[in-house]
Amino acid sequence: MNEYWFVPKRYGYGAAPVTSEGWLLCAIFVAIVGGFAVVYQRRKKANLSNRVPWLVFIASTVVFVWICAAKTNGEWAWRWGQAASQIELVTSV
Repeated sequence: MNEYWFVPKRYGYGAAPVTSEGWLLCAIFVAIVGGFAVVYQRRKKANLSNRVPWLVFIASTVVFVWICAAKTNGEWAWRWGQAASQIELVTSV
């Protein structure tokens, strides 16, 4: 398992996945958000309050961002087109 799953983005703020673990984490988060949308639309039929889907959505977003920040090779900062040589990339597998 690689130490870093993400690298800082060249433009904007945040990071982009570069390993299979990073892409898997993104796919899991997208599935959770999709599940949130379905549950939120059908909450009345399932006898759920608004609170339950929103708590799951917020908690999963916080965990996702925390893992992304912890597994990024470098610091999250606003960038506006730095050269690739200025951003440390993890190339070891």
